[in-house]
Amino acid sequence: MSRPEHQGSPPQAARRSAAANSNDRELSSSAENDNEPTNLRVSDPQEDDDTGSYDEFIELLAVMGRHKHAKGASPNVVARYEKYKDAGRWLPRGISPVCDVKSMLTVGITLFDIPEEDWELTGELGKYEYDEILKFVKQYNAFQAMCPVITAQLALFENKPDAIADLAEFLESKGGKARTDDVQKVKDSCLKYLPELGRSDIQNPPDNLAKELRGFENLATGRLLTPRSMRDVFDDNPTQFCLKARLGERAFDADDFATFLYPEHHYDAGDPSEHLLMSPYLLANFRAMYQGKKSASTGQGESSSKANAGRPVLFKMWKVQTVTPEYICYCAFILRFGLTSQRFWDENDGEHIGKQFYNNLMLLFEDEAWTKKTLAWWNKEIFGKMTHELAPNGNPVQRRNGPSMLELIKIRRLERARAASATPALTSRGPSEQIEGAADARDDEAQETTAHEGDQGSHSGEEEDEGEGGGSGDGDGDGGAH
Repeated sequence: MSRPEHQGSPPQAARRSAAANSNDRELSSSAENDNEPTNLRVSDPQEDDDTGSYDEFIELLAVMGRHKHAKGASPNVVARYEKYKDAGRWLPRGISPVCDVKSMLTVGITLFDIPEEDWELTGELGKYEYDEILKFVKQYNAFQAMCPVITAQLALFENKPDAIADLAEFLESKGGKARTDDVQKVKDSCLKYLPELGRSDIQNPPDNLAKELRGFENLATGRLLTPRSMRDVFDDNPTQFCLKARLGERAFDADDFATFLYPEHHYDAGDPSEHLLMSPYLLANFRAMYQGKKSASTGQGESSSKANAGRPVLFKMWKVQTVTPEYICYCAFILRFGLTSQRFWDENDGEHIGKQFYNNLMLLFEDEAWTKKTLAWWNKEIFGKMTHELAPNGNPVQRRNGPSMLELIKIRRLERARAASATPALTSRGPSEQIEGAADARDDEAQETTAHEGDQGSHSGEEEDEGEGGGSGDGDGDGGAH
């Protein structure tokens, strides 16, 4: 996308000037009287507690520089430190593991809450392509929604590149530790969910297989790393295929999507996007990462009972209710490393570049129809109740055909209720009226019976004649003639 022409934005310039003057006054006040610092506030009164004074801001940056803990800091600083720390741990999972955090903060803080037509893309922002600007603004908006404290302290960060750099370094540090936790989790558990192929020549390895023996050192993990377009070639001679991969005679880059990203039995060579990322194996690891290991096998998230005391699972901690492309692509990004033979974390694997792999996956979600279909499947599997289509091993989940037992009970009761309502009932009159009406009905019935018996005696001969003549009531004339 080409960069639009901007004439210089009065709103942006005015906001920068106001922020600079406000910070200058804060510095002056602090220097003149260290015991009575002037608090710098933003307009939203709900954010006052997260803004703090300039002295607290400087203390916060100093605490962040230690990277370990906020021990010894004032309570307000500790509270803000924890919020930034949690946001830093969420950042690679919810935004991007390959995010340029410093650029995201620089662009986002400068342009936050300013209409696009008023952007002034000069100075520090002039070095970025317009597509990059749009990406960083989108990422920053997601970040500040997760971390409102940065919005409260926006004016404190404006025109302070060193402060932004300190925050970026802190967030990257916390994000790196979160990624390390996820890598360890996936490395320890990803072999538990390998699909059963039913082939004697490709046996699943033990769950604790050493990392250096994975990848193309093992047929099962090598098969999952093989581009799906080449899997049939792999299946023809798995041993030879893995040998050539180890020798470098077969190389794969991030533009070809691996087998583990697809269901076992669904692949369209003419349209490789079909069923891409709808992988039961990826799904099981996604559940283990975000909802707990129990969820990977049962499809149900772990509870917060005393038996599971400790840090809650990620989706509960973040109160996530919707699967996003970022969560899916991050899991695939980490899972691929879990399958390789690399002992230590490296997002790159030979010609397979991790950043390119992640970005390629995210590019898939630029197609609206594909995105809608894919996210509907994921949200159904993760948050749907009794709607999972596939078991972790890739086999379809078998459920009842037709109505449930409860539905049948409801149907039968409804039928009985309708039948009862169709039967006349003497419920519209009072009790005394009903008794009198019943007595009158019995008297009328007795009189009708007596009269009917008399009629039968007087007409019995006529009935016999009609019967012998074979006529009907309409044939009296014919009977008389006969």
